[in-house]
Amino acid sequence: MDETEFERAQARKLFRAILWRAFADLNALVHGEQLRDEDEVPWTAPQRRVELVDLRDWFLVPDPSPCSLDLVCEMLGLDADGQRAKARQILAGRRVKRRRRLSPEQLRHVRAALAAGETTRTIGDRLNCDQSTIRKARIRFRREGRKYAAA
Repeated sequence: MDETEFERAQARKLFRAILWRAFADLNALVHGEQLRDEDEVPWTAPQRRVELVDLRDWFLVPDPSPCSLDLVCEMLGLDADGQRAKARQILAGRRVKRRRRLSPEQLRHVRAALAAGETTRTIGDRLNCDQSTIRKARIRFRREGRKYAAA
């Protein structure tokens, strides 16, 4: 990998982290989850309001700034309007399912549910995570050769 490719990969990593953090914070602010500053001090109500306004503007107001949603999405090959639609859903109070790591206990639950014939959608709804998270677990089980046998 030459230096230019390396820099581009690092930039993509940074922009992916910016977008992920923006969605995570928006979800937390809209649904009343606790957010903390770098000193682990919980945010006050005025801090939460200011941050919510800033995030709403970042997602919904087209802006040609260096770290705008449009630029982040362009760098990641994503549709900015699609990301704005997701943000509107969150602002409307709808929880957006996220990809996330499953705990060992959740993985055991997924394995048992797959063995019982449940669909990835049903399992994802129950664990409040994206179907792709469940599919990845299913693929990992198959690669390990364990299929869906209980752990």
